[in-house]
Amino acid sequence: MGIFSKQASELETGESARCGRCAELLPDDTLTYCPSCGVPFWRVPPTTTFHLLSERKEARRARGRQAKFLSQTLLVALAAFASYFGAARITRDFELRSIVPTRTIVFHTHFVEGFPRPEPRVVRESIAIAVQAFEDHFHIPLKRVEIRDDDVPVALREDLDGPWSPDAVRADSPMLLKSWEKRIYPRLLREWARAPYQPLHVVVTNMPIFADPAEATSLELRHLSGAGLISGLGHPSLVVASTFRMLAKAQDFARNGAPLEGPEAQARYLGEYVLAHELGHALLGLNDVVVEAKAHLRAPASANGAGVSFKQCLMHTDEGGGYAAWNEIRRRPLGTPSDCGAYSPIVEGFAIRRQALEAADQGSFSAAWDLMNDAVLRAQSSGHQDWLTQRWIKERELMRPGFASLFRPFSR
Repeated sequence: MGIFSKQASELETGESARCGRCAELLPDDTLTYCPSCGVPFWRVPPTTTFHLLSERKEARRARGRQAKFLSQTLLVALAAFASYFGAARITRDFELRSIVPTRTIVFHTHFVEGFPRPEPRVVRESIAIAVQAFEDHFHIPLKRVEIRDDDVPVALREDLDGPWSPDAVRADSPMLLKSWEKRIYPRLLREWARAPYQPLHVVVTNMPIFADPAEATSLELRHLSGAGLISGLGHPSLVVASTFRMLAKAQDFARNGAPLEGPEAQARYLGEYVLAHELGHALLGLNDVVVEAKAHLRAPASANGAGVSFKQCLMHTDEGGGYAAWNEIRRRPLGTPSDCGAYSPIVEGFAIRRQALEAADQGSFSAAWDLMNDAVLRAQSSGHQDWLTQRWIKERELMRPGFASLFRPFSR
């Protein structure tokens, strides 16, 4: 057996002391350093547990490969997290920029044969009155308004495709409230949920809308007249205003001491009593408050109608036709801010929400979060429609400070 064979055999059996660094066999136990690599034994002590040099090299290479793999994995993970946070931040910023303090309002006029048609100047004037009256009552200016004559929103063209006649009302006719509640609005609501900040479409039409007292409904109907005619429907996805009652039932108003004669009165009725009121539903989520005709004379003012002035509180009205409410509204000086405490929480909430959006736009997410949280609390305390609270809660989550808002895709 040669020297190298003998050394390999001893290395494999591990019977002799060897250098702890290079595995060189040591001739005796008196050495203080390795004669092969020179390492002092106080730094790397000798050992009797060895592997072949080739195995030691392979082990070192394996450890190197493992370290390289771990470093590459870490770099990939860091790149993935950086990409995610970058994309999440871009998504959040895009969603924040898509939020508008107040939506654009697009008024459409759609008049059909077979029903009384209002004068064009009445409709035009009513839209101007609606914009002013909304600001008077809710202290929120509507700065972006469009008017499209003889036009129907794309989403409604099939629904309003006539001809329509009061003598032959189909079961799916838009002249029936149940058709709006069960068929049209559920579809529009899904579309609105996907794009809640798109323009709000308002359709002014001369078609009547009838409510059947025998039909179950989620709407407040005590303020309707005996004919069951609805002058307006307010929803975040669409507003509909009908001129039929104003034109065909004017004698009912006169009979109840609330005359509705002439273009000026008609424009005021359609603009403030109907359109601005329905915008209160669609933009602010406010509910109708129906009281007895005399209840508003009691004091103090409250959200249930006691002590409220109809000319101050636009969403309040009286049973059996709303004649007392109209009688007061028509005497209110247009352009004069109203002071209805019943709507204060939601009106103040909108002002605070605007401040939150401005803070978020400046990158002050802690301030934006606190402000938006205050707005949500006010909305929750106002007893209005739930869709607005849910929308504001989603907006608040976009303003959560730190990295928390960036993890929203994982928490949905």
